[in-house]
Amino acid sequence: MTPTLPKRPTKTPPTKAMTPRSRMRNAASPNHSAAADTPPADTLVQVGRVGKPHGLDGTVKVIPLSDDPDRFATFDTVYVGRNAERATAHAVRDVRFQPHKKGTTVLLSLETATDRNEAEALRRLDVFVPESVFALDGEERFVHDLVGYAVYSGEECVGTLTEVMALPGPDALVIETTEGYDALVPFVEAFVPRIDDDAQRIHLNPVEGLLDANAPGAPNTPPDDLR
Repeated sequence: MTPTLPKRPTKTPPTKAMTPRSRMRNAASPNHSAAADTPPADTLVQVGRVGKPHGLDGTVKVIPLSDDPDRFATFDTVYVGRNAERATAHAVRDVRFQPHKKGTTVLLSLETATDRNEAEALRRLDVFVPESVFALDGEERFVHDLVGYAVYSGEECVGTLTEVMALPGPDALVIETTEGYDALVPFVEAFVPRIDDDAQRIHLNPVEGLLDANAPGAPNTPPDDLR
């Protein structure tokens, strides 16, 4: 299993340039512009980052960080801010999806943004939802629950996981190595084949140079496997 969270169910990929609107609130819906209070920051999960405005009606492009962008169609409220501590609630008005070669862009319309200027004000902010909206099965996990796990390469403990860095592509594990420096490892099965929750261990493939890019005195060129 690819160690991402939540994992993507098997789906037929979209074939049109843009899928039909997956959810649009009708005029009879209650006013969602005054959404609920923001939950505690430590219960929020980042699922995307706001990009450019799309059109003139306040819609924004969102780069999804969830491995299943279709989940956005199930969100009634999202929390937007520079970080979880500063995120505020925004009711969702409409969600559409724009497939492209590198994945899917979410076209998100919020009750609080009705023109391009208001959409521009959201640019580069992060999008969060409460972790309670995800129904995880026995093989799924929240990546932040892995922080503190020991990291092994073969039989050797090489460090401790301190952060899972959310990126538009694969997430990256931030590992505080036993040598005292931080190493970044792409959170993909090729490099992270196994996670042992019982032992709280993350097992890496012993790829030569995988942890050395940030080592003191190392050249600034990453190993071939990471290029």
